[in-house]
Amino acid sequence: MKKGFCIENKKATFLFEVLEKLEAGLQLTGEEIKAIRAGKVQITGAYVKIINNETHLLGAHFNLGEEASSRSIKLLLHKKEIGRLLGLLSKKGYSAFPLKIFEKRGLAKLLVGIGKGKKLYQKKETLKKRDLLREEQQALKSFR
Repeated sequence: MKKGFCIENKKATFLFEVLEKLEAGLQLTGEEIKAIRAGKVQITGAYVKIINNETHLLGAHFNLGEEASSRSIKLLLHKKEIGRLLGLLSKKGYSAFPLKIFEKRGLAKLLVGIGKGKKLYQKKETLKKRDLLREEQQALKSFR
């Protein structure tokens, strides 16, 4: 059985407080789906924008062999979901960003996070919690 692909945007959860998640399909070319399956895609720094009542992924980089592509990719969502997303993004401080690209029933899907940017003190708290958790894990390993 073939293992599915999963490309994550680890920086997004550090920079943003994720309040809601949406699953969207991707309108890709053959070369782009090959790049995703090979793991040659970077979604760090990418964002989701609504243009003419259509959602687009902007800023994602696909390594297509000799050249690299960073074109706008249309996201496949229902009209109700686009309307809901538009309502959330109209609030001040809210933004939409990609969390991960994964495979579901043979199709490439994008998990879109909707949230607010974290303040500096919130980012420091996240780092402290991560360090404490790492120290606990190390202590448990050495204790065994």
